[in-house]
Amino acid sequence: MKKFTIEVNEKQLRLINQAVEMRSRLICGQLYLGDLQDMCCEAYEKSGQGKWGDIREEAEQDMLMLQRKYWNLRHYGASYGLGYDKTADVLFDMHKVLDHAIYLSMPQEKREEMRWTVMADKPMAFGEEELIKVKEINS
Repeated sequence: MKKFTIEVNEKQLRLINQAVEMRSRLICGQLYLGDLQDMCCEAYEKSGQGKWGDIREEAEQDMLMLQRKYWNLRHYGASYGLGYDKTADVLFDMHKVLDHAIYLSMPQEKREEMRWTVMADKPMAFGEEELIKVKEINS
């Protein structure tokens, strides 16, 4: 199997982490979580139509409609998770490794504050691929 090394800066690492997490969640029908909602909020407010809070409930209903129509998920918060899709599992594994690398790159005092968060946990493989490796090369 071919292997590759990609060198990124901290901002790029964070963006890749967000992208793989979002793709993993979208595959599983998790439309109500995290970055997708944040992007909708940002887009709505940038468009000048108003504040996100004005349409949040409507947006949640829109997401629920999509979950029902395409994933057969019947209630808010429902989703297929780990084990639903092999690609989603590999992406989720990548996300957990990237998230942990971001945690490890934090200053010690920040890591102490964050030690009880999931990003502090050593990643475990759920997918069929080996975990990716991330190594900080300079500070």
